[in-house]
Amino acid sequence: MARSKSKQRRMRMQRKQQRRARKKRQKAQRAAAQA
Repeated sequence: MARSKSKQRRMRMQRKQQRRARKKRQKAQRAAAQA
């Protein structure tokens, strides 16, 4: 595989950020449902 390491790292970071954002959104939805 001739994929650059910097690209791989960027993709991994993006995936991590997306997961965190989704968790945050779910938490917000739960709080809104309780209110």
